[in-house]
Amino acid sequence: CVPLPSELRAPPDESAWVGIPGMWLAVKGFEDSESGMFRYFGSKASLAQHLPAPTHGTIVELFAGSAAYALRYATPNTRVVLIEKIPDIAAVWRYLQQESSTAEILQLPIPSIGESLDNYPGLSAVQRKLISLFTSVGNKPHTNNMTVGAWTKWNETTRRALSERTRLVRGWTIVCGDYREASKYVEGEA
Repeated sequence: CVPLPSELRAPPDESAWVGIPGMWLAVKGFEDSESGMFRYFGSKASLAQHLPAPTHGTIVELFAGSAAYALRYATPNTRVVLIEKIPDIAAVWRYLQQESSTAEILQLPIPSIGESLDNYPGLSAVQRKLISLFTSVGNKPHTNNMTVGAWTKWNETTRRALSERTRLVRGWTIVCGDYREASKYVEGEA
């Protein structure tokens, strides 16, 4: 985990942990506007539509996962901070932010059902983890299941849609850390 820059500081005021109401940017390939960036055990995707729209310029997802809330409500002017405790998931978010990831995602393999992602030595650990979030749907993300299940969601359509969505997260701050320290990561906005 890389520590967050010191300029991101805030009082522990929960009202500072929400953002400007925005418009959802739907991309073909994802089921609906409530989806996160990827399938994730414990996702808030179905809950996000029932949560109030943000009222300040910052959204903080204390348990980032697939960032369903931020993806639903963030606008290009919204400051987004994702706090994720699982280092592999934080690494996936950082990978998705890279300019090069947009093209790289389109080149990632689409393995067959029953095939192991370990059979692709050219994949980095983070690329392998990213694909596994789609191929091992229903597994907890920390199980590191690298075998493609029959319920896989990783296909050409999903791969293309994910590649297109990377532009949405380029300016976001990704923190590998614990939600209990969230006030250290956010600048107050009253």
